[in-house]
Amino acid sequence: PAADPRVESVEVVEVGGAIEDDALAEALALVSSLEDPALAAECLGTCLKVLVNLRAHYGDAKYHQVRLANKAFNKKVAAVAGGLEVLTCAGFVLTSDQASDEPVLTYPAQAVPGPELARTITHLERVSALYASS
Repeated sequence: PAADPRVESVEVVEVGGAIEDDALAEALALVSSLEDPALAAECLGTCLKVLVNLRAHYGDAKYHQVRLANKAFNKKVAAVAGGLEVLTCAGFVLTSDQASDEPVLTYPAQAVPGPELARTITHLERVSALYASS
């Protein structure tokens, strides 16, 4: 198959030094290299929505946790190569819910969001724009 221009763009961004975090660059490249561009766009869009909602509602604990058992999240992000890694690069940690013992992604409670949250949102916006323009 022909090379996907979105993957090449992600690689150019990496080489250009715009993504300082190697793990984030790898996760974004992995998602962008999917054979189905619609699935990649849906994964990146869902990750972006989770992170933007966290930032907008940072004081609300419900935005600090994502259940992996959620069917929509599982299909759009967890089952996609690189999807969970994008969120862990933003600061989420894979843990178990204390009440149900189900796996969850949890953003640590701290006074203000860490810089990795804003950095990941910025890069997700850039990569997502590549999908919107094609």
